[in-house]
Amino acid sequence: MMATDDSLPNDEIRARDLRRELVRQLQQDGAILTDAVADAFFAVPRHRFLPDTPLDQVYRDVVIPTKFTGHEAISSSSQPTMMAIMLEQGDFRPNQRVLEIGAGTGYNAALIAHIVGESGQVTTIDIDDDLVAAARDHLRAAGYERVRVLLGDGWHGDPSAEQAAPYDRIMVTARALDISRAWFDQLAYHGRLIVPLDIWAGVQYSVAFERLRDSAYGDCLVSRSSSACGFIPLRGLGVSENSIIPGEMITRDTDMLSISRAAFPQDDDLITPYESIRLMLVNDWVDRESSVSASAYALYGAGFYLWMALRARPPFAPRDDLRPVLVSGKSEMRRSLGDLFGRSRRESARSSEGSETVQTFGIASNNGLALLLRGGERGNRMRLIVRRFGHDETPAHYLIHLLQAWAKAGQPTADHMQVAAIQSDVPLPEHPTVIRKPAFSYIVRWVNAIM
Repeated sequence: MMATDDSLPNDEIRARDLRRELVRQLQQDGAILTDAVADAFFAVPRHRFLPDTPLDQVYRDVVIPTKFTGHEAISSSSQPTMMAIMLEQGDFRPNQRVLEIGAGTGYNAALIAHIVGESGQVTTIDIDDDLVAAARDHLRAAGYERVRVLLGDGWHGDPSAEQAAPYDRIMVTARALDISRAWFDQLAYHGRLIVPLDIWAGVQYSVAFERLRDSAYGDCLVSRSSSACGFIPLRGLGVSENSIIPGEMITRDTDMLSISRAAFPQDDDLITPYESIRLMLVNDWVDRESSVSASAYALYGAGFYLWMALRARPPFAPRDDLRPVLVSGKSEMRRSLGDLFGRSRRESARSSEGSETVQTFGIASNNGLALLLRGGERGNRMRLIVRRFGHDETPAHYLIHLLQAWAKAGQPTADHMQVAAIQSDVPLPEHPTVIRKPAFSYIVRWVNAIM
């Protein structure tokens, strides 16, 4: 029997009303698409998983960090919008067997358990014993004690897989640089793997893969949907031993500037010196119009960075020494970075010291650098310009060419992106759209987009 308002404590009535409003907001924003996901968000009391957080904060559409190492968050309760998107990507159904990598508070496992029902089975794994203990307590308090919570390194999947696998769905709730072979092996054919995949230089996409048998590639994974995201990195010995490529992320930092270069191992001998870029940024520049404008959505996390980066390499690039870069700077660098399109001063994220930061895409050579800037707004679209540093004009010319090619291709977003994950021992031709990593190689393309 459903409890009436008269029988509920005031806090529970308020929590229920806040859940209803959160569901309404997520539906309005397009994150929740199905009744199954809406029912789960309304039924599962998130405050039971965040007992020390005020109700108003619990039911806001925000990430809530729950564990830190120093000032760095290493576990959190994800933003409800992102949780809803990934649940919709997973197409969870009653009776399914589900493995979650990254238990966190246990809230996401409870949402999945509500959808798959009592006839389904949910197993969730975390690497920290305190998080495992807390997730068990939270799940029991919320009425979802049937969820199995295990302690282990999620990179290796379910340690009891001989009895529990194959799984119909596997969801990873932390950033992965590669797909674990254990996840692949424990996934049923036509099952789905939903994973926040760092494909290039920290640019993440939540990709829903389906396991298939392909005549050319054998057992592989093919994406069914993708969405831009941002997750805390997966932790554990398995990650450092198996998924990190030497030189995967070449980053140099000072108090003012961070430069990240591509995750393309075959390019490791062609790295633009960090010091050269830093010196170019403090010198004069020339701005050039690109004749391209775009919406914020098209630029800020819908596949734009990756589309550009894959085409800033040979054989697309006119010279072998051109390479894509991501450049971030704090407010002290405002003279040259203050108008970068990645963030306006109003919208800028703030560091722990309170300095504004900006980030943008660029192309670098040994003697030149071109960065993408926001040149002002035209209605709800931003005018894009290219800022050239250094003596070499080729990076700027090619960045403008790429922008115009992206516009001609219809400004493709992550909605049009397809990723195939092929086991790394399967031979593939060398091609800029093939990204090779230890366990899998990734073929990235955009449907209905001009390459």
